[in-house]
Amino acid sequence: MTMDIFNAFVAARTIISNGEGTDGALTDDQITALDAEINTIITNWEKAIAATVVHYINDSLADIDSNAPINDLAKHWSEMKGFALGLQFNPRSPLSTEDFVKFHDLVGDAPVLPSATAEEIEAYKTDLV
Repeated sequence: MTMDIFNAFVAARTIISNGEGTDGALTDDQITALDAEINTIITNWEKAIAATVVHYINDSLADIDSNAPINDLAKHWSEMKGFALGLQFNPRSPLSTEDFVKFHDLVGDAPVLPSATAEEIEAYKTDLV
């Protein structure tokens, strides 16, 4: 995804720099090509953020399973939550508002703590999965 984003930024910059219309403005074909590069950037950026969310969900699950220090779980969970909240700002996101709300309902406002019952811990792990 990183290379796709980088290449799309370079291609977009090239399109902008080579404006062939009046006074260097972009032609309709160049605008179409630029829009395609913009879409590539936005789509892959969104995928990178979503992949980061999954990474931190997995770290949180590993922390819960290994009884890691609460500071480790707090760090991984809060990073997951922060990146996940960022997914709401792309108006072209494939994640619907309903999916976004459901995800945050499952994740909650805080991770399950070691003081929770075994059933609560398992239920929360299921929600994260």
